[in-house]
Amino acid sequence: MTKKLKLRNTLGYYLMFVSLGFGLGITGPALPSLAEQTGSTLGAIGSLFLLSAIGNMLGTLLSGRILDRVKNGHLIMGLAQLISILMMALMPLAGSLPLLLLIGFISGLPSGVINNGANTLLMWTHREKAGPYINGLHFSFGIGAFLAPTIFAQILKLGGTYQHAYWVLAGIALPI
Repeated sequence: MTKKLKLRNTLGYYLMFVSLGFGLGITGPALPSLAEQTGSTLGAIGSLFLLSAIGNMLGTLLSGRILDRVKNGHLIMGLAQLISILMMALMPLAGSLPLLLLIGFISGLPSGVINNGANTLLMWTHREKAGPYINGLHFSFGIGAFLAPTIFAQILKLGGTYQHAYWVLAGIALPI
């Protein structure tokens, strides 16, 4: 693999982790709005974190098996990214708690795939020199988790809604 291709792939993994951070970083600030949207209490809406985490664990488990069996891990990662973006765009449209929880669970699946896939593919790309790149990958997640509430606040400040914040973050993640 050429140095240029390694760099391009690494940048792609980093951008996917920024996007992964978006999904986590917006949920907290949007929680009161999501509870109101679904007519739920904040306590009930907290189940969103549980079901998303269960989906994430299942996605991680399945992606390990999938990555070992397919030749093109990037295709799997791209599909996971698209599903993740779709779920982010659908989240503010869920009119009931069960539907929102289903979307949360489904959104956890590609998150697990992206998390496991990017780590695995980065290790395969850089082999014994992967350490600093893995650190950079997880730093990228932190950037996304930091930017999401900041973007959320700016959209509200400009007169937008929490739905707009979800859609802007999904739009930013789409080119990735």
